[in-house]
Amino acid sequence: MKTTKERLAAAIHTPLNETLSFYKASLTGLTEKQIEKNRDLYGENTITKG
Repeated sequence: MKTTKERLAAAIHTPLNETLSFYKASLTGLTEKQIEKNRDLYGENTITKG
């Protein structure tokens, strides 16, 4: 498994469209549909006390 530093280095040397595709990302952010799906999968994006 690659470290964060290794993934970043690979992304720097990869064309932008390939990097965005690999991470299923876009320059415009998430769509409303993607946000709803992520909320269903991961819950609300809230910080709780430890």
